[in-house]
Amino acid sequence: MGRDGEDRPDHGVLGPDLQRGVAPQGLREQALLHRHPLLPDQLRPRQVQARPRRPPLEGRRARRQVLPVEENPRPARHRRRHWKVLPRLQGRAKDVANHLWDNYLGGKSHSRPFGDAVLDGIDFDIELGSKAYYDDLARDLKAYSNRKGEKKVLITAAPQCPFPDKRLGEALRTGLFDRVHVQFYNNPVCSYRAGNVAAFKAAWEDWTKGLPKSSVCLGLPAEREASNKGSGYVDPDTLVSKVLPIVHRSKNYGGIVLWSRYFDMKSGYSRHVKSAV
Repeated sequence: MGRDGEDRPDHGVLGPDLQRGVAPQGLREQALLHRHPLLPDQLRPRQVQARPRRPPLEGRRARRQVLPVEENPRPARHRRRHWKVLPRLQGRAKDVANHLWDNYLGGKSHSRPFGDAVLDGIDFDIELGSKAYYDDLARDLKAYSNRKGEKKVLITAAPQCPFPDKRLGEALRTGLFDRVHVQFYNNPVCSYRAGNVAAFKAAWEDWTKGLPKSSVCLGLPAEREASNKGSGYVDPDTLVSKVLPIVHRSKNYGGIVLWSRYFDMKSGYSRHVKSAV
């Protein structure tokens, strides 16, 4: 019975407010879940699913909140747009090569950081990010060497000792790198140490046989403090007596590379081993 004395349908637990399109806060969610017949269409959800409420965040943190992927999936239109951008990066490798040539190598630019100084080449020391298009960058840089009257552009790399390097593997397979300075430190799986000689030898052979066109150099820390907890450090006497006899067997052995000049000046490492290298 309504207030005006007329018969009205029984609203049950939802109450008469639903006739005006308003539901009590606590009961409204219950009506949404059960799709109560008296609930106005504009209040009905498209998908009947209960979602736990998140506690409110305060200040700038609330605006920067990023939900996990499974809770906040990217719309399909954004995923399509992402894949359209990737092929454009291939052309950017050429742009990077041009920038390096004009500003650091044999090109001409008004914004050369080192003035009239001309570098011999570029070293690829890639330890973060994607592996994409470094092979294209190597090809574009090496193409300058084929120009008439231009000096040769040296291309080197400093990969980690696990073979192949996960970021430079494709670029190194081009065979365009003149020297490869393999870092045999901060990687216990392939660094030289007592009890790991066989693993070191296997890793060295992987690099020298896998890159026959490149000169492969043994990268070591010049002092124990130069690496993470002394990882890969080999004292000069051990290097001369045990390590060099192993690496000298490779036809494309190119020498040793020390990290870094600062630590080498402190320890005098290069002075102790130079004659044996």
